Amino acid sequence: GDIPDNDLDVPVLTQRVALVIGNGQYAHISKLKNAEHDAKDVAEALKAAGYSVYGYPALNMTRQKMTEAIKAFQTAAAAADTAIVWYAGHGQEFETGGALPTNWVIPVDFSPDDDVWDGAVSLTRLMSAVTPARTLRLVVVDACRNNNISTGQRGARGFVVEGRSDMMVVYSTGEGKIANDGTEGSRNSPFAAAFLETLKKHPKADVRLFFGGVRHSTIERTKDLKPPQEPEMIVRLSSIDPLPLAP
Repeated sequence: GDIPDNDLDVPVLTQRVALVIGNGQYAHISKLKNAEHDAKDVAEALKAAGYSVYGYPALNMTRQKMTEAIKAFQTAAAAADTAIVWYAGHGQEFETGGALPTNWVIPVDFSPDDDVWDGAVSLTRLMSAVTPARTLRLVVVDACRNNNISTGQRGARGFVVEGRSDMMVVYSTGEGKIANDGTEGSRNSPFAAAFLETLKKHPKADVRLFFGGVRHSTIERTKDLKPPQEPEMIVRLSSIDPLPLAP
């Protein structure tokens, strides 16, 4: 009874932390009906899987609150084996020129009139929140990847591929594509629903295989859309050992 249920010969990761952000109640751009549900359900599922979830979850955050949460979470990640940041909300790619960050997540107080540097939070900053973790660093962005945040979809997601060494970044949709907020009457976005289902079925799967399953499920759930929504993974993990999401 005292032996951990760990089929593979993998070190049992002790310390797991997550920051789950759900932005839906936007003041100046279109609201998203499911982002808060997604954040609540993902936070609940990660907590059940043994994570300490900061903010539990952090809902409808202004830029100042997001910046403070990321800074506080960095400290927690430094003492952890696994650190996850999950973001649900509007996202956008802004052309800022040169080698500057082009991918941004959008706080609820952002106005289309704002300068992006003053009003949004860069994906690079989200990545910095998980960087101090010892073993597995994961950033999940369920947001649009195009440059139109006026719609009720999650930004048509203007994100270019961005990743850092020894980190995994998961986008809920492909570059320049829309991330669906969910059909009428649904509680979750297709991507969040796919994640929750996969975590229930395969909690001990290596993250690379796990998110492969999430990708497949998301495509299946959006097959009536033309084209279906296809999540994208940037995997820069040096470990060849299995890295499970849950203990």
